[in-house]
Amino acid sequence: MDIEQTEPPQGLNKKANLVSIILTLIVFIALGKYYYDNIDIFESLQRLKLSHIAILVLFYLGFILTLSYLNKAIIHKLEPKVNSVEIVALQFINTLLNKILPKGGVAFRAMYFKKRYQLSYSYFLATFTGLIVVTLPSQALISLFAMLAIYLKTGVYNLIVIVGFAVILLGSLFIMILRPSFPSTNNRLLKVVNRLVKGWNIIVEDLSDLTVFVLLSMVTFLIDSFNMFFVFYALGTPIMVSTALLLSSLSIILSFINITPDGLGVREGVYLYIASIIAIPEPQILFGSLVQRAVSFSVCLIFGVLSYIYITSKRQNPTIVD
Repeated sequence: MDIEQTEPPQGLNKKANLVSIILTLIVFIALGKYYYDNIDIFESLQRLKLSHIAILVLFYLGFILTLSYLNKAIIHKLEPKVNSVEIVALQFINTLLNKILPKGGVAFRAMYFKKRYQLSYSYFLATFTGLIVVTLPSQALISLFAMLAIYLKTGVYNLIVIVGFAVILLGSLFIMILRPSFPSTNNRLLKVVNRLVKGWNIIVEDLSDLTVFVLLSMVTFLIDSFNMFFVFYALGTPIMVSTALLLSSLSIILSFINITPDGLGVREGVYLYIASIIAIPEPQILFGSLVQRAVSFSVCLIFGVLSYIYITSKRQNPTIVD
């Protein structure tokens, strides 16, 4: 397959970076004011036991390790010499950087593989773009089933949300089945479609690999869903399993939208909209999201720093034993 060989960009687009910083500051101020005005929600922390925190940490570590295994399956298609420990370390660094700077983690990994293994930057990104095509339809389908379960349980539904998930599902299937190709254009939508098609063409070359990717994506999703369910249970405000599946699916879909670091504000905004539909108190859903962010950031900060030390030491030794 002919993938255009391009060098990694030399810096973030200044305008996009400025917009991201401004949006992030606005979100910080807005969320800070909201939590200040609803300070009583922090009383829920009294219900959070040390054992609960330990379980949340284990859930998140399981999420990262499964995601690492998925990345290993993808990366070994491109460079089989990369070992498992290196991939796990890069995943922690990737996740930590994404929590600080939009797309920072992906850029770091891509440049790392370019420098250490002479792996094409564009080919690397195209492969991971293909993973988006694998992930989106399954998440959209699960979300539609979750909405159906919520409707059967409560009689509540929202046409806008249903149509949104249907568009994601049908759009993904359109790319997977027809594989449209458009000539070079400045149209941003067509550019995105071309990248998705290129990535999908790489992923689908080996159907056995595709099966592994789908299964690992589903395991990652289930771990995140259990984590979502347990957060609210630990805070003393349990939610339905279908709600946990819906929120987790939304979280994964929104992770592809890197407007602010770790989708800060974007995820909370969508959660608030969903909460208004299925009658979850706003403070409850925002506080659950805050606890999740606190646990994930703490884990990534510790393991991310240790991983960076490990990766830096690897640069001193060009030999990697698998």
